[in-house]
Amino acid sequence: MTPAQEHADSSVQTIPELLRARATTYPDTELLVTPTERLTYRQAEQRSRDIAKRMLTERIGKNSRVGVLFGNTPEWIVSWLAATRIGALAIPISTYHQAPELARTLRHADVNLLLMTPRYLNHDYLDRLERMAPTLTGSRAGQLFLPTLPHLRDVWTDVPSDRAWIRPIDEVRADNRVDDELLRQVESEVSAADPVTVIYTSGSTAEPKGVIHSHGALVRHSARVGWLAHGIGRGDRIYTPNPFFWIGGLSSVLLAALHAGATVLCEPRLDPPATLRF
Repeated sequence: MTPAQEHADSSVQTIPELLRARATTYPDTELLVTPTERLTYRQAEQRSRDIAKRMLTERIGKNSRVGVLFGNTPEWIVSWLAATRIGALAIPISTYHQAPELARTLRHADVNLLLMTPRYLNHDYLDRLERMAPTLTGSRAGQLFLPTLPHLRDVWTDVPSDRAWIRPIDEVRADNRVDDELLRQVESEVSAADPVTVIYTSGSTAEPKGVIHSHGALVRHSARVGWLAHGIGRGDRIYTPNPFFWIGGLSSVLLAALHAGATVLCEPRLDPPATLRF
């Protein structure tokens, strides 16, 4: 079997299948390294499994719309993986969005659940959300009914906040009945033809457009581009400034690395001396 054939393993047709296969083969290999955090393949599977169970408990499931708003961090990876494991449609959101752009993306994508970080670099996303949806300030977590964002029901964050309308992910409890076997059965209902993610274009010449990708197309494309275009192999370490919320960062880097058993290196700001020490 050639490296290209190995990367494009025909038995792997969906993101949950790819994740399980690689977490079994490369459990202790690091998938992501940042200046402050490290995430192994095993941890990516375990943490995304835990969040997926919490989503199922909160009635997020197949065809639900889950927004993901983080920098290139472990939280981005495990949130995106969790949504895709249960057949939900993951909506990566640009960290550059100001309030009007954020409002448009959340509304256009019909996001039901938003997983996010309150702040990233100099961006205050809680303030932006409250400016675009003023009724948030009088709302309670898990009970959002907002005229400006009519489909949004809940917001989960990676750290605690004093806002009553959000919940830290760690405080969302999974029902005991949502066990590993139930999750496996949910994953078994995800097919290659199912939509997996919507990637919004940059909007440099017009309003950003949401491009829908299926599990099968994304799995096949990332396998082939990783090997044929970039020659990514097991044990490689890939530095990227590309954000995961655009297709280059997601398919050509993160998922290509996942296929190969490689490691992705990211930092929030370019710092050449620190970069060279990775």
